[in-house]
Amino acid sequence: MIPKCLRDQRGFGLPEVLIASALMLVVMGAVMSLYLGTQRSARVETDFADVQDNLRLAFDQLTKDVRMAGFLVIGAPIVDRSATAFTIRTTSPARRYARITAPDIGTGSNKTFEVYSSAMVERFRVGDQVRIIRPPNQEQPGAEISGSSLIFEVSATNPGARTLSLSNFSDGADYAFSRGDMIVRVTAGSPLVSEIRYQFRPAPHNTLERVVNGGTPQILARNLSNLEFDYDFNDEDLVEAVRIAITGSAGVENDPQNKIAHRTRTVRTHITVRNI
Repeated sequence: MIPKCLRDQRGFGLPEVLIASALMLVVMGAVMSLYLGTQRSARVETDFADVQDNLRLAFDQLTKDVRMAGFLVIGAPIVDRSATAFTIRTTSPARRYARITAPDIGTGSNKTFEVYSSAMVERFRVGDQVRIIRPPNQEQPGAEISGSSLIFEVSATNPGARTLSLSNFSDGADYAFSRGDMIVRVTAGSPLVSEIRYQFRPAPHNTLERVVNGGTPQILARNLSNLEFDYDFNDEDLVEAVRIAITGSAGVENDPQNKIAHRTRTVRTHITVRNI
């Protein structure tokens, strides 16, 4: 005899199935809501970490450029300034230079110069193009020589001996280089005085850009909600320091549905111009 309980073929009734399905939907909804919220929060945190990294890199580049403003330049080191943009004038946007301590007085097409330190030699590589500039009046020795080139090429470096060898001099010409002249690395086709433009592009771009001699903009930082430049002046009305406040943001503002906090961070710095 088969027990009656085993012979009973009845399954779940419709009310029971509906109740179980409803409970399952509630549980799944809660799980998905928790998962999506955690995922959105993680994405905001990742984006915010990227914003902070961008701000650090932007400030590092800004600091280096502002400190080189006015290097071997006659006139104002910083021009065309506003609350969201300014232009740096410098002969060395690459920040690669060396001070000559023992000039080569020969008249050949190749010359070797002793410079102040081995660290200065290490700033250059064979094949680099350079100018030689005499401070403080931005003179270029050899400019008076007819047909002479004022752009030279590094042919050899010797950090141990603190020497830089350059080529492309006019053979037989006396450039009359002297102690204290500066060897400055330049970019092919760049002017004697380069201009570095910093500019904030608000929404929809929200970026900080660096533009050298009107070339292609380099984006230093993204996801910026605000940027402000302010300036300190000396007695000659020249900019002697730049005060910078940059606000980066991550997440969506006014997003009560997702309940994800919109995060911002404002970083401030004060950079002194060294060459005035």
